[in-house]
Parts: sequence; C-alpha cells; structure tokens
Amino acid sequence: MRLSGSIIDSLLGATLQFSGFCTVRNKVVSKPGPTVKKISGLSILDNNAVNFVSIFLTTVLTAVAFAYIF
Repeated sequence: MRLSGSIIDSLLGATLQFSGFCTVRNKVVSKPGPTVKKISGLSILDNNAVNFVSIFLTTVLTAVAFAYIF
C-alpha cells in the first residue's frame, strides 16, 4: 500500500498543487506571482492539503482492500 500512497500523493501534487519558478529569486516556489513562471499544477491544494487527501485516500483504499480480502 505504500506504493499506491506514493502514487496518489505524486498525482495529486503534480495536478492540483501549483509549482512555479521565480525568475527573481531563481527558486522553485509554490505560489503564483508576477515574477513566477508556471511549471505544473493548478493552484487548488497546498502541500499540506495534498498530504491530507493522499493519507485519506490511502486509508480508505486500504480499508476496502482488507475488507474485500478478509
């Protein structure tokens, strides 16, 4: 189940978490701004929300899998 949790976290982070490059600071940032060029993702969830949703979905999937198996 660790693999599925990691995949869920990666997919959520890549699609729903904003990632951009600040041309002034020369750093990858997590919030849009006037000097930020978008790399990927939408600005829907921050990192904490991605982690929470990932944990929640992994827990639900694990419970369903174990209920089905046992």
